[in-house]
Amino acid sequence: MTIHSHGLEQPPLQPGWKVDISPPEKRNASPLIHFLADSNSGNQSLSADGLQRELIAGLRSVTPSLPSMLLWDDAGIRRFNTLTLDPNYYPSRTEMDLVTRHAEEIAMMTPPDSVLIELGCGNLRKTSIILSAFDRLSRPVRYYALDMSGGALQQSLQVLVKTFAHSNAISISGLHATYDDCVAWIRSSPPALAPRQARSNVVSFLWLGNSIANLEPDDASALLANFHDACADTQLECRFLIGSDACADCSTVRHSYGPNYKAITDFIFSGLEHANRLLGADTLPPSAFRFVSEFQVQDRHLQVYYVAQRQVVVPLDGGDDDLVIAEGQKIAIIHSYKWSPDDMRRICTAAGLEARPGWKDPHIDYYLYTASPRQV
Repeated sequence: MTIHSHGLEQPPLQPGWKVDISPPEKRNASPLIHFLADSNSGNQSLSADGLQRELIAGLRSVTPSLPSMLLWDDAGIRRFNTLTLDPNYYPSRTEMDLVTRHAEEIAMMTPPDSVLIELGCGNLRKTSIILSAFDRLSRPVRYYALDMSGGALQQSLQVLVKTFAHSNAISISGLHATYDDCVAWIRSSPPALAPRQARSNVVSFLWLGNSIANLEPDDASALLANFHDACADTQLECRFLIGSDACADCSTVRHSYGPNYKAITDFIFSGLEHANRLLGADTLPPSAFRFVSEFQVQDRHLQVYYVAQRQVVVPLDGGDDDLVIAEGQKIAIIHSYKWSPDDMRRICTAAGLEARPGWKDPHIDYYLYTASPRQV
């Protein structure tokens, strides 16, 4: 629901990385995935132990919550991909329509031989449409898909690689990593991003699916700034294409995110199933919970909660410190925003970027923004 060089130089080998040494004509035969998060890096964000600790801390909090990362294991991503195909879920179909209509414009605004890094790639349906536009226009691009789920990334890339197996314009690789891992990789590996014979030093970040709005505004600005600074420090020019949902119509949002249809129910409850696998037992039985979605129009803030339908006892620390979830207790699992264009401009400005609403859906307030470093 994260790289290999196609120039003359390869990135320096790092723990957990796989480096492609195949000849250029064979490099699209199978997806190459770099594993940027490993036990030696100190980054525990992808580890089961780290997620279990975060899970328990969230349940013990005064305002109980579960880490949203529980939704993004391989099983959760498969269910989310099913959700994106459901007509009840407007964000995906709306963004898909935008991408389909404007794919060639997106390709034309990207310099030839650029690097395109997708931040959270999902099932790559929209990506395939965009890369097809690059291919039709014979516009070379080096594409890297970043995702936290290695299994889902491998599966999605295999399909994408087959699609473009005979393309002379498209090269494809994957990053199993977090956003922070990717920032660190950019800082440490400029040869992979700007080989000597490349005509462009542009790195374009593709951030679709309103994923940016899963962060708090300050955190979104900070992450954009980190990517911007990492590129600037290595003499790379960064650009962004950001999909952002600005729909503030309560009925539309509540229907799309409420417990009204199977695809979203299956996806939301995958978080509890993942939690139970980490805890080693059916500690949080899905049958003991329902979920509710709340949308605050003034703040443009969406939250999804599990709600206990009966008392649930969670045994911790060998039974000496059991945690009791009372009937009616809400446990937060998703929080997201529906930022307006003014909100997006403020967030990007704080990151040293200038945002422009490139394209908007004619029926729903959903935007594709372009953003690039502000001219001083």
